[in-house]
Amino acid sequence: VIARETAHLSPADRARIERADITRYPGAARSAFAWRGDMDLYDESTLQSIEGLEAAFGLAARYRMPQTMYLSTRLSLDQATSEAWAAHYGIDRGAGQIPRFVEWMRANVDLRHASAYPFRTDKRFVVELGNHGHLHFGTHTSGAPENGWKLKARMGAGVYAWLGADRSPLAEQRDNAMEARRWMERCFQFSPRSWAMPNRTNDRSTAAAMEAAGCEVLSGSDTTPRSNVIKQPPPHHPPGTRAVELTNRYPGDPRHVYHWAMVMFWLHRSQRRGIPMVFMCHQHMRQFDGHACTRFTESILRQALGGFHGDLHINTMFGMGKYWREALSPETRRIRVTVAGDRLTVENGSDAEFADVPVDLVLAGGGRATLLVDLPARSRVTLTWPGGGVVGTETVAGA
Repeated sequence: VIARETAHLSPADRARIERADITRYPGAARSAFAWRGDMDLYDESTLQSIEGLEAAFGLAARYRMPQTMYLSTRLSLDQATSEAWAAHYGIDRGAGQIPRFVEWMRANVDLRHASAYPFRTDKRFVVELGNHGHLHFGTHTSGAPENGWKLKARMGAGVYAWLGADRSPLAEQRDNAMEARRWMERCFQFSPRSWAMPNRTNDRSTAAAMEAAGCEVLSGSDTTPRSNVIKQPPPHHPPGTRAVELTNRYPGDPRHVYHWAMVMFWLHRSQRRGIPMVFMCHQHMRQFDGHACTRFTESILRQALGGFHGDLHINTMFGMGKYWREALSPETRRIRVTVAGDRLTVENGSDAEFADVPVDLVLAGGGRATLLVDLPARSRVTLTWPGGGVVGTETVAGA
């Protein structure tokens, strides 16, 4: 465990602690940033393929920046189903390369739920793989024999093999996400813990369905097209759940300077207001129509890294949402600070470890200080004040 003072204190200010709070992101950042995209199918024509991912993952790796890719598994991992889908529409999108894609992912990608900037790995890339459903609702990829090959099929359009006896909207969405989870576990030995809405196909039961499927962090579970464009909701728990909703910002896939300027507006507002920024750009980065989206995406990543003097904590979607849930949410936080004389205790009752958790101190003499504390899962760290030296670390019983 490491505790470090981040402010120089004069002897006169080294008085008793009047208040200790955790209100910021790791490293004492005011806000946070995540790059999220998604992959609907393995498709060489739109660069949702090894070729396209080499560019997207490689761009992030140059800056040691983690990213999240939400994967719809039906046409990305199931070769037989993908070939049948392509044959029905008389097209060839490269389904025969799916086994090679799976092996490429295993060999090159370090799959993690959370990974703060800058990542370090023995593999080439670091990516969080998120749940985007097995059947991708709402687009041309949703066509299947069970729904009469209906394009843009939504919930309730068919009875699929992976559905249970309960055919309610909640159960259908839960079972669809559970099937995607099974495919990822089978192919990559990785179980997704975050989810993103396919197209615009949510309803009032979506958040509860995804929570039931094991996803703690959601994106798009309760958003509307209007609010997605003109509002920036802070992290919150959708009604009836303990899951965390992190809504991505519009526009995604920036293709011209107007898009770039809109993303810059949201990015600066995120830092100013302390609302995490979810930058949406598909991993294909629209490489099928030129290099513009790739270059604008790189500019946005550089701004997030260097434009705010370190005031943005950069992580995956799960990493960002999990920290908010455990440290900042007034309803669910399990990281707490208590003060007793010259002892400061920081308790982490969650199942996750966190580095550089900022504990802001207000001193009786008017001084302020910040301690950065590393917290193992289910631990209690005791420090002395002044100085912030670690007295001891113990496991939290029953956490």
